[in-house]
Amino acid sequence: MRVTKISLATLLALGTLTCVNAETKLEDAIKGTTIKGYVLGQMTSQFGDDIHGNVFRTRAWANLNTGAIGGFNLGMTAYASTGGGKNSDGTPFLEASGAAGKPINIGLTTVYGKQDLSEYGSKTTIIGGKMNILTPFNDNTWDYGYGVYVSNEDIEGVKFSGQVFGAYTLDDATDATYTAGTSLDHPLYILGVEAGGEKLGGAGIKVYAAHSTKVFDYMVMGDVSYTIAGVTLQSQVAVTDVDTNGDKFYNPNGTNGVASLRGLYNIQASYANKDLGFSAKAGFTGSFGDGYGALLNYASFNMGGQFWYDTVGSKNGYGMFGQGGYKIYSGSNNYKASSIMVGYVGLQYTGVKSLKIGLDYAYVGGDNNYALAPTASQTAINTWTSNGGSATFHEVSFTASYGFFDNKLTLSGLIGSTFGDLQMARGRAVVKYSF
Repeated sequence: MRVTKISLATLLALGTLTCVNAETKLEDAIKGTTIKGYVLGQMTSQFGDDIHGNVFRTRAWANLNTGAIGGFNLGMTAYASTGGGKNSDGTPFLEASGAAGKPINIGLTTVYGKQDLSEYGSKTTIIGGKMNILTPFNDNTWDYGYGVYVSNEDIEGVKFSGQVFGAYTLDDATDATYTAGTSLDHPLYILGVEAGGEKLGGAGIKVYAAHSTKVFDYMVMGDVSYTIAGVTLQSQVAVTDVDTNGDKFYNPNGTNGVASLRGLYNIQASYANKDLGFSAKAGFTGSFGDGYGALLNYASFNMGGQFWYDTVGSKNGYGMFGQGGYKIYSGSNNYKASSIMVGYVGLQYTGVKSLKIGLDYAYVGGDNNYALAPTASQTAINTWTSNGGSATFHEVSFTASYGFFDNKLTLSGLIGSTFGDLQMARGRAVVKYSF
């Protein structure tokens, strides 16, 4: 009987200790919870002969991460938004900006669990759930999928990663032939390697490869750079071969002119002097293959200019589902390859602590299959038609920003215009508070 009493007492003590330990861990997780995000108000006005429309955007965005227990934590990202980033079709201002009675877009872009194995002797990170797609060829903030991400940095200066998604969604990527279609209920597989740091003496390299069943056979992007004395030379190449028999691009009539093989390259030289607060860049982007829509989304590819690629959804630019993903109709059911040429320069100066000003110029040409805004003038339409559905123009833009309270509150603005085949101008003012 005495033995039984001791055993019960022991179990009671162990249970008490377990509860205390669990409470301590939960308390640590709550204490270690971090929340960061921002709220903003953004006014965008597009005007000129070939585009017009005004819109106001209001957005709140927050990312929450619990404290880690044994290297494991939970995270989520939530947002609420009204209005839009641009209004290209002349929709009335109040309607475009989210008038009374219009629904507010509210959602969770990520809900995930994260395991860091550092305390177990390996620089390995595992993330699972609904999470952002993390590559140089997509938008790492707004593109997301349902799957698993694994990365390892046990070799100093080298990072290996792998990602598998059962389904995924691309942000603001209204494509050329569908009113919607950015949510893809198909698997996506990604492998990547990045290297850089002191051991490579200023050199850096990124290589990522992806496959998405029934969407594209492969998407490969390489990024190589070298920096010395503030000067950086960089080269980027992206190649994509889409699945023209998949349900996204397949057309039983065979007349949609899908570009199967798309290629894109960029060469850029830049200079930065932190002491003077001055930086400059100059580069050129070209293409090869049947088209130039070789990326999931714009991401870290060097674009040049400020808004020429952001006038009609994501139809213009380098996205896979935009105009660069299609050939140009040349008559009698024949198509020719679409192509892009962009030469650009940019200057930026950081004066007083929180003031930044920039000036950008870009030349856009090639058989670019450029998408016109619904409000384009008849003159622009006639020129566009005579050029086989392409446009050649220049963009000049000026940007400025100023931060208050250690840059927690920032005011920024943009004013720019194109001239040539298209006369489009954009003005934008943003107030943003980060926390």
